[in-house]
Amino acid sequence: MLHVLFNFKQNNMKRIFFSASFLIFSFTITAQSVDFESFNLPLDTFNNGSDLSGGFTENEMFFFNSYDSAFGGFWDGFSISTMRNDTTAGIGNQYSSITVGGYLSGAYAVAYPPFSGDLDITLSLPTDVTFYWEGLRITNSTYAYLSMLNGDGFAKKFGGLDGTDPDFFRLKMFLLEDTTILDSAEFTLADFTFSDSLDDYIVDSWIHMDLSGWPAPNALTTSIAFELSSSDVSFGFINTPTYFCLDAIEYSITTSITEEETSEDLRAFANGKSIQISSTQSGVYEVYNMNGQLVVSGKANSGQTSVSMSRYTSGAYLVKLSNDNLEKVTKLYIP
Repeated sequence: MLHVLFNFKQNNMKRIFFSASFLIFSFTITAQSVDFESFNLPLDTFNNGSDLSGGFTENEMFFFNSYDSAFGGFWDGFSISTMRNDTTAGIGNQYSSITVGGYLSGAYAVAYPPFSGDLDITLSLPTDVTFYWEGLRITNSTYAYLSMLNGDGFAKKFGGLDGTDPDFFRLKMFLLEDTTILDSAEFTLADFTFSDSLDDYIVDSWIHMDLSGWPAPNALTTSIAFELSSSDVSFGFINTPTYFCLDAIEYSITTSITEEETSEDLRAFANGKSIQISSTQSGVYEVYNMNGQLVVSGKANSGQTSVSMSRYTSGAYLVKLSNDNLEKVTKLYIP
C-alpha cells in the first residue's frame, strides 16, 4: 500500500492547513492500491468463497462473491487466487491467470460475472472524503485465453479456421452512483477485428487501464460494475468463458475538506494539453502529479493564464492556486 501526502507547505504535519480571508480548509490525500496480498494465500491456492463469507474486503473495497455448495460447489463474483498454471485448458483451471501470477506479486482476483445481477466492487468510506478511481491492471484467465486461442467443446477458436473471423472479447467498466452511470471505459481482452490478421491479439500480460479521467463520485454510494461481451454467442448467451483477472487497483482519497466560502474568482480547468487559470488578481500556481511531486509552477496573471502540459504524461494532476485572498486545490485530468 502506498501512502502519499501532498504537503504544499513543506512541513511535517500530516494535515495541511491553508488559511486566507475567504477560505480555510485542511486535507490529506492518500494514494492507495489493492493488490490482494493481505489475504496471505499460499502459492498455487485460491479462495472461492466456500466459507460462505459473501465476499472479500481489502482496504475500503468489497468484492462480491456467491458460493453454492450444491453439485460439488460453484461460485460467481470474485475469487482470490495465487494459481500459476498457464498450460491446462478447461474449467478445471478456472482460477489461473495467463500471466502465471499477479502483477508484481503472487495474488490477484479472478472475476466471473453472476448469471443474473451485477459484478461489482463497492466501497465502505466515511462521509468526509472524496474518492477517485485512478486505474487497475487487467489480463485474461488461462481458461478464457486457451479457449479463444484453440477453441473447445463450448466455444470457437477466435479467428475461425482461416483466422479471418472478426472475433472479440471485451470488458466494459461503469462508474456508478447508486444506479446512475457517471462514466465508463472499455478494455479489449481479445481483438480479431483488424483488416490485417497479423494485428490480431489475445491479451497475455497485465495491462494498465487508466481511470484517472473519471469524475469524483459520491463516496457513500459509488461502485464500479463490469460487463463482458463476445462475438461468440449462441441463443443470446456468451460461449467464450466469461472470466478475467484484476490486480493493482489504484485509487486516491481526499479527506477533511471544509470550505467556509467558495469563489469563482480563482479557478483552473483543463483544455487539452494545457491548464487554463482564471483569476481576478495575480497570484501563483503549482501543479503536482499524484505522487506528490511538483512538476511546474509559476505566476498566475490577473485574467487568464495558460500552462502548457505537453511535456508531461497524461493523467491526473493537482493544481494549487493562491493569491493574497484565496487558496484553492483542484484535481484535473490531462489527456
